[in-house]
Amino acid sequence: MVFLKNIAIPNIDVFNLLVPWGELFVGVSLLIGCFTKTAVFFGIAMNFSYMFSGTTSTNPQLVLLSMFILVSAMNAGRYGVDGLIMPTLKEKLFAKKTREIKNAA
Repeated sequence: MVFLKNIAIPNIDVFNLLVPWGELFVGVSLLIGCFTKTAVFFGIAMNFSYMFSGTTSTNPQLVLLSMFILVSAMNAGRYGVDGLIMPTLKEKLFAKKTREIKNAA
């Protein structure tokens, strides 16, 4: 109730903008398999905000299922778009670090 009174209701315009866009982006990225772990994290954050506002529905079950996806993070993006873009993204982001390790050895 504290979350609802102090955060959600005073900032209703922000929540009215963020919730539909967040649901859309999380859903699309889970469907196509792009940034799976990031989408699951933000999906859990939205589910917790729903539960903190007093809604229960199926949110506890969805949080539990999302936790299973996060725990299996190594395989959660193997197929789909993540399997195509993540190796390239990791190579470009961490190329300097791997070069330093190879030079140090």
